[in-house]
Amino acid sequence: MNRKVRTFLKFFVLSIFLLVLLVEVVLRIAYHEQLKTRTYPQIYTPDSEIGYRYIPNRDASINMPSISKDFKTNNQGFYGPDFQDQKENGVFRIAVVGSSQATGIWLDGQESFSMKLQQLLREKGYPIEVINLSIDGRLRDLESGQMA
Repeated sequence: MNRKVRTFLKFFVLSIFLLVLLVEVVLRIAYHEQLKTRTYPQIYTPDSEIGYRYIPNRDASINMPSISKDFKTNNQGFYGPDFQDQKENGVFRIAVVGSSQATGIWLDGQESFSMKLQQLLREKGYPIEVINLSIDGRLRDLESGQMA
């Protein structure tokens, strides 16, 4: 191979590399919203008994391709409206427990089903309080040894 051909090949390979790099940068800028991956909200703290728990009164956001929302944990460290430790006389309580589907944090929309149930019961005039005590579960317990 003569020198001109080698020089041309080096220039050609370098040009292709720079073109691919430029296209990558342009596509990442143009399609950044579609390229989002799941980011976990910074609302978790280790807990020696259950693996982790939510941090009370923490503002957070979730960004992923299908969900983008801001939310806040309540005074007790759960997702949903604040509630008093002592219930009022004559009021019944329904405690909702479960993992991520019951919390409602990872659902598209601001209200979990427990919030919607509370609203429905209030509209009907029932003296019932629905409290969401759910915590995301998968991969965040003591058995998995992972904190996502």
